[in-house]
Amino acid sequence: MSTGTNPNVMFPSKLPEVGTAIFTIMTGMANACGAINLSQGFPNFDVDAELKKAAELLCSI
Repeated sequence: MSTGTNPNVMFPSKLPEVGTAIFTIMTGMANACGAINLSQGFPNFDVDAELKKAAELLCSI
């Protein structure tokens, strides 16, 4: 018995009335522009220290 996934199995949507998600739109825009997609919030690089300081300052207001 295989434990892999079957790409032909379709499940009904739990959110049939919801349109295209913002993540889909932003990913498409990033791909079209050759940009880094930060719309899902998990970059795989360190954040610049100055940017972190600025964010901390703004969040403390």
